[in-house]
Formats: sequence, C-alpha cells, structure tokens
Amino acid sequence: MILHYLTLAIRNLLKYRTQNVISIIGLAVGLFSFCVCLYCSRYIESTNHCFDNYERIVQINMYDPGTGNYFSGTPAPLCEDMRTWAKEVEALSFVTYPRQYTFDVEVKPGKTLPYELRRMETDSLYARIFTPRILAGSWQTASHTPNALVMSRATAVRIFGSESEAIGKTCTLNRRLFPSSSGTPADGGIVYTVQAVMDDTPQNNSLYFMETMDMLVLNDSDGLLQRRHEMTGGNTYALLAPHADIRQLKGEIAQRGFGWNLYGRDYEVQVFPIGQFPDERKQLSIISWITGSMGMLILLVGLLNFFHFLIGSYFNRTKEFSVMKVNGCSGGQLFALLFIQSLLVVLAASLLVLWGIEVTDGRMDYSLFSMSVVFSKSLLMRHAAQYIGLLVLLCAGICLVATLRIRRISVQDGLNGGRRRRRSHRGRNFMLGVQFFVCWLFVALSAALYLQSEKTSGTLLHTLSMQEKASILSIPLDYSFLNNWWTVSRVMLPCRMSCWRISTICTVRRAT
Repeated sequence: MILHYLTLAIRNLLKYRTQNVISIIGLAVGLFSFCVCLYCSRYIESTNHCFDNYERIVQINMYDPGTGNYFSGTPAPLCEDMRTWAKEVEALSFVTYPRQYTFDVEVKPGKTLPYELRRMETDSLYARIFTPRILAGSWQTASHTPNALVMSRATAVRIFGSESEAIGKTCTLNRRLFPSSSGTPADGGIVYTVQAVMDDTPQNNSLYFMETMDMLVLNDSDGLLQRRHEMTGGNTYALLAPHADIRQLKGEIAQRGFGWNLYGRDYEVQVFPIGQFPDERKQLSIISWITGSMGMLILLVGLLNFFHFLIGSYFNRTKEFSVMKVNGCSGGQLFALLFIQSLLVVLAASLLVLWGIEVTDGRMDYSLFSMSVVFSKSLLMRHAAQYIGLLVLLCAGICLVATLRIRRISVQDGLNGGRRRRRSHRGRNFMLGVQFFVCWLFVALSAALYLQSEKTSGTLLHTLSMQEKASILSIPLDYSFLNNWWTVSRVMLPCRMSCWRISTICTVRRAT
C-alpha cells in the first residue's frame, strides 16, 4: 500500500513538475535563511550558557544615583575589598577588557615571529568561577608563576602546531602597557611564558562577546592588578555560594552600605546576573529580535508559496479522490496519500538545505572590526533537523485539514469536479497580500540603508571629490622602529611609485 501511495505521489509531482520545483526551491531557500538567522538569535539568547556555573555567576557594577547611569567597569581594588567581607560569595575575580597587542613569539628555539594577539589580564580565581578546561600544562603552575600565559587551544595550534608544543614558549611584548610604570621602555620588553593551554570558550559570553581571545595573563608585573590605578579597565565577577542567591548578596551590600569613591564621586555598588546588565541585555535583545524577525519573514514567504501549491494540488484532484471514496478509500488512507506527497516535497527541500549548509561551511564566517562570528556546521545541522521536524508536523496538520475538507464534499459533486460556484479566493488573496508586504518591507529597508550610506558618505569629507576620497590612505606611524611618534591628520603628501600615484591629506605634528 505504501508503494502505491509513493507511486501516486511521484506521478502527481511529475505531472505538475514546474510548480513543484518552484515550491521546493522556495521552501529550501526560506528554510536555509531561517536556519542562519535563527542560529544567530539562539546564539545570542544562549550567551554565557557555556559556563558550568552560569546560574551562580553575577557581575558587580557601580551606579551613579545622581545621573542614573552605570559606570563602565569597576576598579580592581573593589574586588579585593569585597573578598574580605562578602559571606554570600564563593569567589571574586577581576577580568580586564580584551586588548590586542603585538608579541614576538618564540615558535622554535632561537626563532621568533611577530603576532597580533588578544589578551585579558585576570587573577587565579578566574578558574573557579569560569572553569576553563585545561588541555596542557597546569593552571596551578600558571597561578603561582610571574608573567604567566594561559593560551587558547586555537591560538596554540595556529602558532605552535599542537597544545603541548606551546608549553614553556615565551612571548615578548612589543609595547608598553597603559598602566605600566614610567621605568618600563616604550617598546615593552616584558617576557611572558606559556604555562597552560585551555580549550576555546564559545564566543557568546559576556567577557568578550563575539570576539576571539588568544590568551589570559596571570601575575602580570606591569598589569592593571599590580599597579592599582584609580581607573576601571575591567569588570568584577562573583560566584555565589551554593546556598546563596543574588537577593541575599544584594541585601548584604545594602546592609553594609557598601559603595565606592572614584574620581571624587561616590557610587553605589549593584549586582546583576551575568549577561543581565541593563544596557548589554537591551543591545543583545535588539540584535536577536532583528535576526529572528528577518528569518521569520523569509521563511513565511517560502511557506506561503509551498502551501499554496500544495493545497491547490489537493483540491485539483477532487474527482480522483471521489473515485477513490467510491472504491472504499477511508479517511486515513486519503490522509496517508496526501501526507506522503507533501513529505516527498519536504524531503527534497530538506536535502537542498542540508547540502547548502555543507557547501557553505566556513564561508559564512565573518569578522567586522573586533566582532567575529563563526558558524558551527554541526550545530546548524542540528537546528535544521529540528525545524524540518516541525515542518513535517505542520504538513501533517495541513493534510489533516485538507482530508476533512475533501471528505465533506459529496461523491456526486466530487465526480463533477467539485462545487461550481463563485469563490472569493480569500485564502489565496491573503497569501499574496502577505508576500507583497514582506517583499515591500525588504525593498524599503534596502532603500533606507542605501540612502543612509549615501548620506553618510556625502557628509564625510564633503569638500573632496570621489577621486580624492578614493586616494586617501590611513598610514599608522607608531611602529617600534620609528624614533618619534607622529600624528597624522591633514597635509597633502604626494607620493609617486612605479604603478601607483597616491595623494593623501594629513597634518604632521611632533608629539611631545
């Protein structure tokens, strides 16, 4: 019987091959775009879930009651002060903002190469809060060694070839850190040693959201934790005790009246679950909502076309179904026939979606300024399988409704091709209206982005021609081989080369 249903379904698909090919391709494109957009939304919504102690991690922030604004970050001494009295906290750690620096890395004995690496300075309690998985070396050794590095797996493999080869290698900083003492040379010279290699942390975390992190620095001799400047430069995170919750910690802070004075102003100290800081959460919610809405709109267009063709093909076969009813076909058998036909279409579209994910693996990753997104093929495949399962259930519901509708038509009317009467085609008109609205929305957004880019490009350096704008180059002059530091802003520097003629407007000022 199933073979008979398959034969009838394939015969009908081949009979209307053009509209079925259109519906399959449209459904595949809509589903693929939906998977990519929802991947970004789910990626954002699962921020910080990669940490084992996610539910117990909180972030400490300073609040100015006079202006109603939150201060960016916290000073390192605030973390040390809270360690002396916070009873509801199991561990407190200060983590600096991620910064990119140039290092001379010892790739082999006697051979060094320059690398741009992103680093964060922290203390030994970082491991108790965020539980990084150590693949080589020892965290305990790193926590007791001056100028120790805990390198990420991806960076260790990229530079040294394997995790174990990175242990013991040195990285020499090529420039002075901001909080360094005046005795530190301008070209740095601080030597760090790789003491451990940790597994890569997913980028959807609040420590360095959508950024790559190459290493953690412990016991930095010229770092922010050692110098104790009256500045922030990082965030304070706390791991609540197993018996405590965030309300108890807030009550302890309020009872003690704990605050902090910075730059001559008094700030209140407030606590938030990690990732729930008001400004941060609002921005992430906006991004998640935009990507999710785009995916839903694209999928809606594909589904409308698919179901319009599918339901239309069902009711075009009313005479055939009536003959089957005369021959004793039950409602369940009619449902199976319709469901197998829709299942074949969904299967063809699903194969196209999975093939698209396989082909685009590694090609959808992008990096913009300090933000980078890496799509996991396995996770994207798993998401696609979930959406395909939901689509199959939706098709089953559509087939059930169509079966009940067809069963209500009398055999005589069915043999005559169905009731011949005027119909308002409300369903078809509604689908066409929704498709038109979605297409109009995307066209309007594209036009708005184009007009905005034109206005922005016209406003910047509006006194220059397009040819002059195209010839402007940005040349940094802060390399270590220069004896003096220069700042470039507006003087014409014509330069003739064999194949290039470059002119730029800049002003050269000697820095004091």
